[in-house]
Amino acid sequence: MKNLGNNISIAHINLITIISGICTILSSIISLISLVANWAKISDSYWFALFGTFSCICFCVVLILRLRKYQKITVDRLSASEQFHKSTHEARDLYFEIEHMYKINQLTVQTLTRLYEHSLISILDRLCTIFKKYTTKDVCACIKLLQHEDSEEKID
Repeated sequence: MKNLGNNISIAHINLITIISGICTILSSIISLISLVANWAKISDSYWFALFGTFSCICFCVVLILRLRKYQKITVDRLSASEQFHKSTHEARDLYFEIEHMYKINQLTVQTLTRLYEHSLISILDRLCTIFKKYTTKDVCACIKLLQHEDSEEKID
């Protein structure tokens, strides 16, 4: 039952909210008419009580679904924050790795390309995950590696 609220799409939650709103408005109009026209006799009050109970149940269901929706959004954004934190750590590690390779004179175009290729792919995947969490849409991205034809060193 706990996972049921997480699997319901936002469109369905909004539809239930609209239905609940319509029921609430209708029940208030019917209650007003019954008070003004004195329609609330013993035989008719059963239907008004049934409709009022149904409206209250719809309201409670919508309230619970809204709370689950905002809980899910909060958890997703927390996950996005974690992904951003990991990507900044990876960028920092890449910077210090390049600085270390430069200090020990082992920095070449091939090693630099391999370092960037590995790290930037991971960072880009994390950024795509962050944008997917915030927009709820798939995000596609790629890195193009361009090389001059007249370059002296060939990149694998």
